[in-house]
Amino acid sequence: MKTGVLFIGYLGVNSTTFCSAITAMAKGLIKDEGCVSCNDEFKHLNLVTSEDIVFGGWDPVASNMYDSVCNENIVPIRIVELIKEKLINKQPYSAIMNPYFDHSSLTKHSNIYHYKNLKDALDKIANDIFCFKKDNELNNCIVIYMGSPLRTLNENVDHESHEGIIKLINSNRQDLIPPSIIYALAAIQEKCAFIDFTPNQTLNLKGVQEAAMKYSVPIAGRDGSTGQTLMKSLIAEMLKIRNFNLEGWYSTNIIGNNDGKVLSDPDFVETKLNDKMCVLEPILGYSDFDHIVDIKYYKPRGDNKESWDNIDFSGLFNLPMSIKINWQGRDSLLAMPMIYDLIKFMAFEKERGNVGLQSHLGWFFKNPLGASLRGFWQLYSLLVKHYSI
Repeated sequence: MKTGVLFIGYLGVNSTTFCSAITAMAKGLIKDEGCVSCNDEFKHLNLVTSEDIVFGGWDPVASNMYDSVCNENIVPIRIVELIKEKLINKQPYSAIMNPYFDHSSLTKHSNIYHYKNLKDALDKIANDIFCFKKDNELNNCIVIYMGSPLRTLNENVDHESHEGIIKLINSNRQDLIPPSIIYALAAIQEKCAFIDFTPNQTLNLKGVQEAAMKYSVPIAGRDGSTGQTLMKSLIAEMLKIRNFNLEGWYSTNIIGNNDGKVLSDPDFVETKLNDKMCVLEPILGYSDFDHIVDIKYYKPRGDNKESWDNIDFSGLFNLPMSIKINWQGRDSLLAMPMIYDLIKFMAFEKERGNVGLQSHLGWFFKNPLGASLRGFWQLYSLLVKHYSI
């Protein structure tokens, strides 16, 4: 079941780690540790394997996969050298960027397509997808948004329909159409499943959801839940089940990779904070508690993010108790297995004709679109139930 995977943010840390790991898996150098899809509940499914995957993507950086992997210094060098020949010629398509929405530090790179208007940008991305599928003889392809967070979009009535979004594109309303919408629509029009692993608003828009239904493709998002928020959904569900009353939850994060740098800008952190903040109330069923989430860029940490959580709650006699959590994780190593799982499940859904928002994949996201549940076990049970039928 040969499957193409195209990344927006192809040479970013998460994408390069994925491509390196999937190549190493295909050569039998590493195991698929951390993958939920390997659990017994899903072994009856005919899912794609590492040998089936062909990858590519877009990036504003003019480099190749091998050099980017070496620069990130995350994948062990002994592994990198064993897969070098599979990575060194893997160069990205030129990316599209929009100064209204992209962080200024990203728009200074050289591998950027300077489009005449938004229609030209849409045609360019769609043609890249068409050529990738043709060159690799692919029937099935998945596009994944892994780029840096965008500035918050001020949603407009035209975002409510596919026709309205096309009108904005044809009118060249660059202040209302971020690059993520262009990538999503191009993927959908080319019959590719689309995953948004970022906090961008793209798949929230009814117009994009309508397009997915119109072109009969599955979509899933938003904002991959790899660490602190995943743990938050687990602990909050425990508090709910034990009938403890939450008084307050303070979360802080430090991260030193490019995403951390972008998120240090107040204009770009809003949607990320909203996704981190929206977990507790749906699980607990009440909101009268203090909840603070803080994200700081700290360069020395690089990809090794760290978070601290202080949880104050009350029990019998209304006496106070607390939980302290210190999470230290390698961001891209946490993300890679989840991305692999999503690719497997989305390829499976595309093959059997399921279209639109895939709410059963909500376990993978901080803000799972199409799903009202938020708890760790609630969402995992939904995933298992979906594939037990």
